Amino acid sequence: MSSSEPRDEIVKTAIMSTVDKMDVASIRRNKLRKIICKQVDGTNWTQYQRVLDSIIEAKILKTKPIDGELMILPSRQSKSDDNNLAEDKKSSDVKKKTEVMSVPLAIIHHLVKKGHKKQTNIEKNSKSKISFSKESMAAIRAKDFSPAEQASLTITKYHNDDEEQATKQLQNALLMVKKMVQAYNNNPDHFRRKDAGGTLKHQEEVKKRKFEAEKKRGRKTKTEETSEETVGKKRDRKYY
Repeated sequence: MSSSEPRDEIVKTAIMSTVDKMDVASIRRNKLRKIICKQVDGTNWTQYQRVLDSIIEAKILKTKPIDGELMILPSRQSKSDDNNLAEDKKSSDVKKKTEVMSVPLAIIHHLVKKGHKKQTNIEKNSKSKISFSKESMAAIRAKDFSPAEQASLTITKYHNDDEEQATKQLQNALLMVKKMVQAYNNNPDHFRRKDAGGTLKHQEEVKKRKFEAEKKRGRKTKTEETSEETVGKKRDRKYY
């Protein structure tokens, strides 16, 4: 846990309280995440997922796959309604398929930057969940982490009985991550973490590449053109 994060118990209490007060039949994990991150100062996407997963695995919260997506159900239930109890028991019996793969730390950094944009896109398209170890997250927060260092990435797909569909969606997520790893192997610089103030440095590199490209094509660079114009120009005389 990061020193800036609140205690997991605070996040857990917020999740349970919010779910208990829900006036809808179910809620998406991402929608619940937005609510909790607004409620609890200092929490983040990673901590929320960690706490929520622990609650689900302990079967404290009830879940149900709807259209291939694992939905969170209200925690309250009517003890007098036997049919509802039976349905709740059935919906809480959720299976999961998991794939663990080794990827460069640069891939994890690429997935979580810009508010976990790439990670969220893959999870949305595959209806699966991607998670990383605490050690991996701590490593990419360090300024001097090694991009090529290997770390574990876990892809999880929750489902009831549709094994075939769950396998397809899990493999879809796996394929997208593998393509990202292949892209890194082909062009590591694209995934390189930009230095502080890297914008100017990047502009200088672009200028240098353009300069070299123009020289290879036999074209005069702007610097050379400016020098020739200066030499060919007649110097104005000053009369006093």
